[in-house]
Amino acid sequence: MASLKDIAAELNVSKTLVSAVLNNRQGTIRVSPQLAETIKKKAEELGYQKNSTAAALSTGRHDTIGAFIHQSGELGSGLLERLILGITRQARTENQRLTMSLFETPEEFYTLSNLAHRGAMDGLIVGGTFYEALGEKVYAIVKSGLPVVTLQNEPMHPDILNVAINEKKAGYLATRHLIERGCRQIAYLQAP
Repeated sequence: MASLKDIAAELNVSKTLVSAVLNNRQGTIRVSPQLAETIKKKAEELGYQKNSTAAALSTGRHDTIGAFIHQSGELGSGLLERLILGITRQARTENQRLTMSLFETPEEFYTLSNLAHRGAMDGLIVGGTFYEALGEKVYAIVKSGLPVVTLQNEPMHPDILNVAINEKKAGYLATRHLIERGCRQIAYLQAP
């Protein structure tokens, strides 16, 4: 398996430049698109694979995001699948590994929470059905220094960023749309 040093020697460039290109962290290093492409092709040709452990030690980043998801909605409804697909696609776009676990009970979440620390991941997503009882545990993870965002209908804790839809506004917009289309008898069905 080729190293950064091997690639640099083959192309007569610095190891720092090869590292910057292959880690997509060029910052202030100026490199032409042609040279960057040459470095990437040479790395592939030589069978280079990033040493994740060494990279984490040198940068303090793991390029790993944790996602602990409580199943929400009925199986087959698509809710859980769309949430997981969205997280997975964005992580891939950002070249991040994803450590994902599903949980059903607060006790299962407590067990998973032992994995949520800066030594294992760079951030954590907690999503699915709202459990108020988990708020303090998630807040303890935040206080330990790991960034956390929740994806729930309501925030777990006032100091934890939460991403959610405004359900009242969504209901209002859906109802207004039907009324504008001439509907006069509108039914509303709700399920967990």
